[in-house]
Amino acid sequence: MLPAWLESLESSIGAVFKVLNRGGQRGPNFKDDVDRHRFVAKLAEPRVKTGEEGHAFVLTPDYFHRVLETPQPNRVAGMNWFLGVYINRFNRRHELFGQLLITP
Repeated sequence: MLPAWLESLESSIGAVFKVLNRGGQRGPNFKDDVDRHRFVAKLAEPRVKTGEEGHAFVLTPDYFHRVLETPQPNRVAGMNWFLGVYINRFNRRHELFGQLLITP
């Protein structure tokens, strides 16, 4: 259950969020440039699926940061979809299993 202040923010229409995730066990999110390019290409897809608008992003070896705006109260659904697709593709490509990212 979310705290009341966060629940009201999550249900805000047109809210702007800074989102960050770090690599599981403080490991890298990307093994090579192919992973980085696939991740950046995937950043555009939530707009089609959920309507969220990405304003900025930063990739580091073990973190990524995004600034996004949600026209509907669906940030959690959009991020779950985005991360789920990326992680599944990453794991398949590298023949891995399990958690790649951790939300601090």
